[in-house]
Amino acid sequence: MVSFYYHLVFDKPITSAAYSVAVRKAIGVIDPYDIQAAMPRFIQWAFEGGYPGFSWKEFVHDWHGKGHVHQTSYEAVTLDPKAELTAALNALGADLPDAQIDKIISDYSFEAQSNRKRGEEDVTAFVRKGIIGDWKNVFNKEACEMFDRYAGDELILLGYETDRSWIQDQAARSEAKA
Repeated sequence: MVSFYYHLVFDKPITSAAYSVAVRKAIGVIDPYDIQAAMPRFIQWAFEGGYPGFSWKEFVHDWHGKGHVHQTSYEAVTLDPKAELTAALNALGADLPDAQIDKIISDYSFEAQSNRKRGEEDVTAFVRKGIIGDWKNVFNKEACEMFDRYAGDELILLGYETDRSWIQDQAARSEAKA
């Protein structure tokens, strides 16, 4: 949701400036850098049809658990890119030599794509920050509750959380930072 926010709210070379302005207007964003204030409204907008033709909730249910679909995540690819790429290639029936897999990983790493180190943020770039768990820096209690309302079951289904306690845990972390 955080990456989606940055992708749609900030002008980027691949996103029209007019569209970013329209999204900011639709969710009532005055200062796009105040992501904590805007995130709850953005979540509501996204899940209530703000991005036509796409529903993350439906996407999860359409593809999760299908035997012919290889499922991975940004977290898994970031933590062990070789194992995840190898598993994806195997699911496609492809078998590449280790040297070729290593080259693909090197050529398409965050650093190679962005010319920055992971964690060095550029809000106008398609590859913004390259870290896992940045949502924890953004989601306040209201954003947690809003996301849970629309897709809490899917968060658990995908294994990102085991139960709804994440809401209170994150709210406490957010309040401690404030």
